[in-house]
Amino acid sequence: KIEKKDDVYLVTGDLTLRDVTKPVTLTATVLGPILSKSGGKRVALSAEGRINRQDFGVKWSKDMDSGGLMVSNDVNIEIGAEFFVPGPEKK
Repeated sequence: KIEKKDDVYLVTGDLTLRDVTKPVTLTATVLGPILSKSGGKRVALSAEGRINRQDFGVKWSKDMDSGGLMVSNDVNIEIGAEFFVPGPEKK
């Protein structure tokens, strides 16, 4: 599911880790399109969000000697992509 909210998009889909599936929403930004030198167009996409790994059954951790946990429960998800649409062929 994709919803536009102000200048960003909220992208919601199912994420499966260790046989546990849960809905996750990422905040996405679209940059472009810009015209490339070859006459085609480029569009960039950036998406990010955060999940709690324990919600997906990833529970392993270890106490550090200095205190605290070796592995955080919060996991940041970051996606960067660029798409190219070729322009008309030159003859």
